[in-house]
Amino acid sequence: MAVLPRRNENKQRRTEFDELLSTLDQARTQLHSLRATATSPDGTVTVTAGAGGIVQSVELSDNALNNTNAPSLASSINATIAQAIRQATEKHVDLVHSRVGQDVDIARILGPQAAFAPSSGSAPAEPRSDTHRGRRDDDTDPFHDPLKLG
Repeated sequence: MAVLPRRNENKQRRTEFDELLSTLDQARTQLHSLRATATSPDGTVTVTAGAGGIVQSVELSDNALNNTNAPSLASSINATIAQAIRQATEKHVDLVHSRVGQDVDIARILGPQAAFAPSSGSAPAEPRSDTHRGRRDDDTDPFHDPLKLG
């Protein structure tokens, strides 16, 4: 009567498989609704990013063009985009860790977006200083060329 133990084994495997499918379905739903919104320090730029670091919206306040020049506004937009992507990435990493545990290769799951992920639970990668149009960016200001990660 070896058939009965196999049926029990199969039933248990089927239950485990169903639980896994349910977990994956819940994770997919959470990823689909994942959002992170960042606002520039002066409040003129607001960016929302979703799963995968996909920018979903960029909004400028009514006074975004007052008392600023194009390079400053562009820098603020880029910095706010990077901040929203970092926040969305952190949420994505938290979701992955909650579903599959801490022992997962985040770079393998996130791909290029992993550049925005915190490494080993530390703070997200800071923007690197770079030369652009003859000027050197201030290393202490994360709102200068933030998409150039080091």
